[in-house]
Amino acid sequence: MHRSEHTRSGARRQTAAQKEAQDLKRTKERTIGYIIEKVSQWRKLYNGYMDENHQQKRMSLEEAAQQVSVSKKSLDDYLSQLRQGRTYGFDFNENKDSRVGVLRQFVKERAAQAPVQSKEHQFFAEMGQKKARR
Repeated sequence: MHRSEHTRSGARRQTAAQKEAQDLKRTKERTIGYIIEKVSQWRKLYNGYMDENHQQKRMSLEEAAQQVSVSKKSLDDYLSQLRQGRTYGFDFNENKDSRVGVLRQFVKERAAQAPVQSKEHQFFAEMGQKKARR
């Protein structure tokens, strides 16, 4: 194992060998179907499930993330992307075998076109429309 080099500021800098080893470990970008499955498993473990003795079991978000073998940070990000995709009308069935970058790009483009309004703002906008109809 190579030791990392330090810059004048004391920050660590990876050596070429370390970067190459990291690149080899890095997995390909995950598919949308895969992240839906993992996020679903993660949330079910967190929300609670019945064990073999019919006892209600719950895990923390961190424990559940370890159980599904994906970092909590990634799962949080995927959940956010999935929710935004649903909000903007992303076709998950059509794109389940696509890479998650397709979903990210869709969300990014739709968010730039029409920012999502808060539920409170939507409620009052609908109330105003109902009054205008009277």
